[in-house]
Amino acid sequence: MGELFEVMLTGYPKAKFEHIERVIHKHNRAYTHSEVHEMTLAVGKGDERVVAVYAEEGVAKNVVFELQYHGAEAHVRQPQAQEDAA
Repeated sequence: MGELFEVMLTGYPKAKFEHIERVIHKHNRAYTHSEVHEMTLAVGKGDERVVAVYAEEGVAKNVVFELQYHGAEAHVRQPQAQEDAA
């Protein structure tokens, strides 16, 4: 396990992202709400992709966004659903 550190999420509308609960170090994986609750606000060092679950209108949503951050500025996009055709 690598070193963990908190991520400064800047460049977001505060009202929309004030309910970010957890940021986790993973690659393109959608976590369940309960899984996210077991993790800490940290990401793996050197990774550009983190996942955040946020609450909307005070209600926790099972919505996962992939955050791509570059230096101090961050950009958010909703990850596309991926189907494993194996």
